[in-house]
Amino acid sequence: MGQWHVQLGGGLIPLGGHRPAAELHVPLAHQSALAGVLLAARLIRRALGLAPDTTEVMRLDVGHDPAPFPMQPAGKDPRGICMCQDPTFTDTYNTLWPVER
Repeated sequence: MGQWHVQLGGGLIPLGGHRPAAELHVPLAHQSALAGVLLAARLIRRALGLAPDTTEVMRLDVGHDPAPFPMQPAGKDPRGICMCQDPTFTDTYNTLWPVER
């Protein structure tokens, strides 16, 4: 089978042997289900005090076997476009949920 091109909610599968080249968009609903399971696992880890202090992202290609280490550290966007960098949001968040030390 050829290379999959994963898009939001689906993937493009190349149809071999067709001239001109053609692709078929197929739904990949399990992406959303997997994201929900991973989010629940993260919440449980956090509730048990097992979550790391740093922000991590998991990169998975649902069309291939998982990488040996899919978790990667993630920093804030250097362009300052994340909601987590907005002073109004962070001030409100910190007021509602102060960090207990």
